[in-house]
Amino acid sequence: DGCSLPDPLVVPGSGPQPELTSEVPFVLDGLEIPCNGAYLVEVEATVDDPDAPTYTLRQPFAMGMLPPAVTDLAVDLDEGARRTTVTFTPVPDDQLAPDAIGYVLERGGPVDSAGVVGPFTDVGTLDLDAEPRFVDDLSRAAGGRYEYRVRAMRAGAVEPERSSVIDTEIGRITIGPPPETPPGERPSAVTRRSPRRGGGAGSVVRRGAVRPTTPTTIDTGFEGTLDYGERPPGDLPGDEPLAGQSIIQDEAEDLDLAAPVAGALVLVGWAGHIAYLNRLAKQL
Repeated sequence: DGCSLPDPLVVPGSGPQPELTSEVPFVLDGLEIPCNGAYLVEVEATVDDPDAPTYTLRQPFAMGMLPPAVTDLAVDLDEGARRTTVTFTPVPDDQLAPDAIGYVLERGGPVDSAGVVGPFTDVGTLDLDAEPRFVDDLSRAAGGRYEYRVRAMRAGAVEPERSSVIDTEIGRITIGPPPETPPGERPSAVTRRSPRRGGGAGSVVRRGAVRPTTPTTIDTGFEGTLDYGERPPGDLPGDEPLAGQSIIQDEAEDLDLAAPVAGALVLVGWAGHIAYLNRLAKQL
């Protein structure tokens, strides 16, 4: 809307010429194109001879007029929250072009020791009917001085055209370095899932603490010799099918605890069996 093209214009010639003319110069004044973009202009030339062809000239061109600059800017820094609020006065409606798009906030910095501002980057954009207010989060920004500017935008032949930086007002803030992140503490517990009969919850293993286990009862009444009584030769107690075996029952303990406990009890049983065999060897 508002970007219609002008009507064709007619440029009269200078009248009949007694001899052939190779060039007819002309100038067009007052031709208005309201919107930026890529265009093609055509000029058709005719002569009085109806049998002569029409000559057509074509020339592409691009229109890229800049929008008015934003000259009223306010910058407020909340240093505790590390957040900047930028407010501005929009371009008056009577100065807006039909192809006006909106506004863009640009931030440059931090300024180096030589006073040179770093390249400006886009922080955000606003439509024409949006509230003229930007909020810039600086929580991850380095400490130093920063500069802000708001530039109006209108459509262009390839990309939007922005208002001139020469006439645009600049707002400046200075912010300290971000707070240091406290070093992460090592976790005091590691959760590990262990399979259990019937499905059970995971257990928590605390570093530096002894994991509670079921106490193992050791028979303190073990003696160096065992009295089996008088038995026929070859009929040794170790020949029974269940001799030297240990039965371990796991009710509530995790499987990873049952394994070492079972191994310990088996070793105790085998120790008694070996002691018994040594006694028989001495008798022989």
